Amino acid sequence: MQSKAIAVIIVLSAGSLAVVRALGTQRIPLIIIEKKENQNRCDLKTKYGKKIFVDNILGQNLINALVKLANNNQKMVLFPVMDALVSYLSQHRNELPSNVVLPFPSHNIIKLLMDKALFKEFAEQHRFPIPKTFIINNYKEIKEVDKYLKFPILLKTPQKMYIKGIAKAHILNNKNDLISLYKKIFPLCNTYILQEFIPGGDDQVYFCMQYISQKGKLLASFTGRKIRQWRPLCGGTASCEPAYAPELHELTYEIFKKANFWGIGSIEYKKDPRDGKYYVIEPTVSRVDYQEGVAIANGVNIPYIAYCDILGLPVKPAIKNGGNKAWMCVTADRLAAEYYIKRGKLTKAKWLWSLRKVRAFDLFDLRDLNPTICALKNKIKNRLRRLKC
Repeated sequence: MQSKAIAVIIVLSAGSLAVVRALGTQRIPLIIIEKKENQNRCDLKTKYGKKIFVDNILGQNLINALVKLANNNQKMVLFPVMDALVSYLSQHRNELPSNVVLPFPSHNIIKLLMDKALFKEFAEQHRFPIPKTFIINNYKEIKEVDKYLKFPILLKTPQKMYIKGIAKAHILNNKNDLISLYKKIFPLCNTYILQEFIPGGDDQVYFCMQYISQKGKLLASFTGRKIRQWRPLCGGTASCEPAYAPELHELTYEIFKKANFWGIGSIEYKKDPRDGKYYVIEPTVSRVDYQEGVAIANGVNIPYIAYCDILGLPVKPAIKNGGNKAWMCVTADRLAAEYYIKRGKLTKAKWLWSLRKVRAFDLFDLRDLNPTICALKNKIKNRLRRLKC
């Protein structure tokens, strides 16, 4: 009997641990590649998968590790979980052995959807709903902002940058705030994206996660909304739940089809309370989303569907509206709740009530307790250390 193809998850996170478990429970052989410096991290205590550590996750070390793993000629399907990894592997796809499957469209398509400046042009050309957007390349262009945008605005980099001093997005209330921030960060990036801030709280941020086959067939789709983010208003998902939003299935699929995209992808939206319309915030392409666990918990196992389709195995499509199981990143949601409670925008009782549907977590899983046990041990050790001090 032919061996099953190996699923290779590159870098663990709250999102990719859910992927590891989603595939591991289906008895898919797994390999997890991670940085050596992270080998004692709690999520890597998962019982699933063989762990391989490299010095540098973005560079020749990663390619060398994949080439070495491919020497046994067993097919491998790659699941990168960071934008930087998607970009790097896409650019170096020709260096990968033939039995290593990179489930990506062409590099130009990935670049189109990952670069916010290119996506702006694409969205405007096809009349997809995006917030009013203005691109600045130098200090002089800041003077023109008032002609195009109304404050408050968001400042973002064209692509996600994991650099100290630059957040996922910065909320700016006036031009003075913009000038002050720009002076601090302009050396870090040449171009910045400015967008009008769509009003509404964290719970007005929606998302649609999909898997599209190479032939263009929609095989999986799940819609949800955030409960809280950390940091508030423009950070990552702290907690989220399923949402009934059938129009987002259609809009997300239409956007991806127009771009000729296939594979795993998602789009984040903000619902404007003024007109009830959904506006595209940003796509995430060729990787799982941070909150992937909420779709998996509600019966839409996008990683497994992708794995089966890529290998030509039978696939049962999963298109779902709604559900009753929420997902939470425990630490992030606690920080977000503390932020809102401190400012009188949330009570402890309402926070606890908002978590009544949570059934999936970033670390905790009854079938895979080692990461949680590790985290609890670390917490006890830290408290004892503080007591000794």
